[in-house]
Amino acid sequence: MRVGEIDGKAQGWTKHCGPVEWLDSSGNYHIGWAHSSSIKRVGTEEWKGSSKL
Repeated sequence: MRVGEIDGKAQGWTKHCGPVEWLDSSGNYHIGWAHSSSIKRVGTEEWKGSSKL
């Protein structure tokens, strides 16, 4: 999934928001909340996130 410029992994969501996890370019782990209208599903060919998630 994608939130703005971040490609990450959704950890479930409601109709209002959802937790998102991602690794930054240095490999540091992050988790944060995103408004559901900002979360976009992307196909495997579009996704640029880390396979280590």
